[in-house]
Amino acid sequence: MARVPAGSSHPTRQELIRATRAWLNQDAVRNFTLEDVLAETFTSKGAFYHHFADLNELIEVALSDIFKDIIDADISSLRSLLENADSPENFHFALRTSADITFSRTRVHVRRQRLRIMAALADETSHLREGIMSNTRHVVEALADLIRRAQERELVALDVNAQATAQLLLGMIYGHVFIELGLPDTDAVESASAYVRLLQGIIIAPSA
Repeated sequence: MARVPAGSSHPTRQELIRATRAWLNQDAVRNFTLEDVLAETFTSKGAFYHHFADLNELIEVALSDIFKDIIDADISSLRSLLENADSPENFHFALRTSADITFSRTRVHVRRQRLRIMAALADETSHLREGIMSNTRHVVEALADLIRRAQERELVALDVNAQATAQLLLGMIYGHVFIELGLPDTDAVESASAYVRLLQGIIIAPSA
């Protein structure tokens, strides 16, 4: 029997992904087995292999979905902040609010999830790489679009390269994940403050 194509909305496939996401949200990647997932979803092995080659592929698909949801939530939050900013002062406040949320201790689990995804990329045979590359392009384009929209409203300097700035912002956020892992006592408030000041210097300060 032919395998169901990747991206299918078949109920069994979606239930397997849902259950795996639930395991990933509470355990390390290797702390559950295929049998755990099958029991949770009342799925036979034959039905499972109709959708996935093995547990690793299922995990990678679930991680990719989690990564996309994180991205979409962050972009939605930034878009809302931008749309509600009717002056440079309010835009600065929006940036600070976004940074406080991004570096908040309450979002440690989100950052750890990102780190887990990055660790999965270390496997050169990973099916996840293509999905992560696609999602990364998506977030860079979305950030660049937000910067361009801010430029149209004269909230960001017009000579700022939106694409390059979006790449820098994403790099700063990802970098903080590793800093937090190596330096768990990092002050989240100070990190947010430094992030905003640097960001303001890049995109808001007038040209020399």
